[in-house]
Amino acid sequence: VIRGRASDMRNLMFHCGRALLEWMFSGLGVETAELHVFSHNEKAIGLYKRLGFAAAESLPLRRTEEEGMVKYSVVDRSEANAGFDYLRMELPIGRFRQAHPAALLTA
Repeated sequence: VIRGRASDMRNLMFHCGRALLEWMFSGLGVETAELHVFSHNEKAIGLYKRLGFAAAESLPLRRTEEEGMVKYSVVDRSEANAGFDYLRMELPIGRFRQAHPAALLTA
């Protein structure tokens, strides 16, 4: 989860995300980065797409409430009632290199 307050620093979260991905790919040897986001979170999805992520799978959700707590569970499409999905996004190292050629200094 990437969260930030409104700021005068343009593209701060983009640069933080790119630095994190560079470290994952170059420093840790990760081949593919993966994340999950609610499909109605357009602002986050826009950021992730700018970083190079693409949607890989849309998982239907069921919303339940227990003891005042809301819970979302991945279910069969016929049981979904949340009104939005859980979107799985992926970014392989090759696509990251194409999107950010100067970012990777090694590997």
